[in-house]
Amino acid sequence: MSEKEVAATGANSSKGQISRRNGLKLVAEGMAASLLPHTSRTKPLGESRQSTLLPHGDADRILPADATSRRQAKMLKNVKFVELKGGPHGVLWTHAEEINGELLKFLA
Repeated sequence: MSEKEVAATGANSSKGQISRRNGLKLVAEGMAASLLPHTSRTKPLGESRQSTLLPHGDADRILPADATSRRQAKMLKNVKFVELKGGPHGVLWTHAEEINGELLKFLA
C-alpha cells in the first residue's frame, strides 16, 4: 500500500486492512448518503466526478439495495457498485475480508 492509501483509509500497511475507526466513518458516510435522495443535495451528487466505491450486501433486509445503493449508483457518474453475496445489513463487519479486498483494488 502506498502512504497515500494508508493515510486515506487508516489501513495497516502490512495487513492491508482499514481501521475500525475508519470503517465506522465509512458506515456513517454511507448512511448519510442514503438520505441524499430526500434532500436538496441530490443534484450535486449526480454531478460528482469523484470515484466512488459502493459496497452493499444482497441480503440486507433493513436497507435493501433496490431502495438504496442501486439507486445511488445510478445517480453517480464514476461509481463501482459491489454487491456482496449473502451480505446482511452489517456487511462491513460480516464480510470484512471481501470489503478490504474491494477497497484495496479500488484504491490501486
